[in-house]
Amino acid sequence: MSESGSGSVADAGSVASKLTFEELSELNERKAELRRESNEWVASHPELKSVMSDFMAALMQRKPDDVFAFAAEYFEAIAKAGAADAEAAAAAAEGGAAGGEG
Repeated sequence: MSESGSGSVADAGSVASKLTFEELSELNERKAELRRESNEWVASHPELKSVMSDFMAALMQRKPDDVFAFAAEYFEAIAKAGAADAEAAAAAAEGGAAGGEG
C-alpha cells in the first residue's frame, strides 16, 4: 500500500480539518464510546489474554511460513478440543502446521 493511497493518516487529517466542531465532537464521543465498549468486552473475557499469549508463543516458536494457515489450524484444534483441553489442542496445532524453522 502506498503512503499516498486512500486511508492514509494524511487523508484522515485533511478530512478532519473539513469537519465542523460539532462533527468533531460527535466523532470523538463515538471513538470514546467504542473504546469503552471494547475495554468492557475484553474485561468480560479474561481468557482472551491467555489465548492470545499462548497463540503468540506458539507462533514465535514455530515461525511458520504461512501465518494464516498456522492460525487456522491452531484455533481449529482448540475449538475441536474445547476450552477444557486447550493445552493439548495447542500442542497438536504446533505439530501440524508446516513452517520454516529459522
